[in-house]
Amino acid sequence: MVLQVKSNGSSWLLCLGCYLFAGLIYLWPQYTWQLEYRLFYLLVLLLL
Repeated sequence: MVLQVKSNGSSWLLCLGCYLFAGLIYLWPQYTWQLEYRLFYLLVLLLL
């Protein structure tokens, strides 16, 4: 059971990352490019 949760953790993180990325694209017109770039860079750092 623990192994199953562990294996599902990475896919859950991937789904969360895709959801956040879609949210950033949706909110793109409301923020400057510089802020968008910083948020995307932070997201990449968290995924790595």
